[in-house]
Amino acid sequence: MKTLISSRRASACALATVLGALVLQSPALADKRDGQAAPRWESKTIQTQRNATGYERHTTWAGQNGKTRTVNDVTTRTNTGYDRETVVTHPNGSILTRDVTSSYDPATKTRTKEVTVDRTPPPAE
Repeated sequence: MKTLISSRRASACALATVLGALVLQSPALADKRDGQAAPRWESKTIQTQRNATGYERHTTWAGQNGKTRTVNDVTTRTNTGYDRETVVTHPNGSILTRDVTSSYDPATKTRTKEVTVDRTPPPAE
């Protein structure tokens, strides 16, 4: 049994090495600088502010061609869990809104989580 586990682990490591090599040679990484893959984003700014009931985080990525992507995340503690609203604005102007409501019932020891996602414009079908 010990040999089987070692063999599976060795196979997994070999597979990861091969996949890693394939990714590095992929055409998607053809735009390189000095032998290194070009970064997707030139800069990233994160502002986080904690308050009495949770926190707010605002993240902005600036791309090489001047386009930006922003993520605004507001998390609020509730009596039984938390609420989180995340709004992502992509460089092409599309917006993704994700609302999460999570609660915990100590009597039944269960956590309930509801997630709603809205995309503007909606994804193509």
